[in-house]
Amino acid sequence: MSERDENTPDEPGTPESEETAEDQVQDGEAEVIDAEAEVVDAQAVEPEPVEDNVEVLPDESTRLRQQLDESSARLRAVSKAYKDLQTEMDAFRRRQQVLAEAKAEKRAAQVVERFFEPVQNLRRALDQTDVSLEDLRAGVQMVLKQFVGRMEELGLAEIPGVGSTFDPQVHDALAQLPVTDEAMNGKVIEVYATGWRVGDKVIQPAQVVVGVYQEPADA
Repeated sequence: MSERDENTPDEPGTPESEETAEDQVQDGEAEVIDAEAEVVDAQAVEPEPVEDNVEVLPDESTRLRQQLDESSARLRAVSKAYKDLQTEMDAFRRRQQVLAEAKAEKRAAQVVERFFEPVQNLRRALDQTDVSLEDLRAGVQMVLKQFVGRMEELGLAEIPGVGSTFDPQVHDALAQLPVTDEAMNGKVIEVYATGWRVGDKVIQPAQVVVGVYQEPADA
């Protein structure tokens, strides 16, 4: 063989080169088959059993839902307790209102009862037809005294009238009239309406006329 024949590499497409490529393909297929076999073997291995006493923790969403459920339950309990308390307080206020109204009605009845006798005496005085004016006047004065007495029993006191010093806290001055008596200066000289008070509280101020001193004119 010539030098050219010994040193020249095999040409592509020769039987030797084709056999080498087929061998490579077969080797690759064998490796794929071996890998698939390993995967099948791995899948065929049974997982190790979990011990019964190992606690499996819930995931985050389950834990949050449990907390939400617990919070909702507490909120419902507090809301129910508040509503029950409100219902009880409303019932208590209604009972107190009923008691107050009953007490006020009883008090009003007791007040009215005190005036039964004076009113009846006044009617008797007016029914008299064969009495003098002087006797009628005396009878009315007696009835008036009874009325004042009943009012004083209820705690009412008459505000001082004629002769008392004018006091804007208890008197309502309707007018001023000149007086020649210096001692009557600033004094009540006439009462249009009697005033009443209970303790220090004025229920009705007295409507009065106040005297203002003026020196008498020279004759």
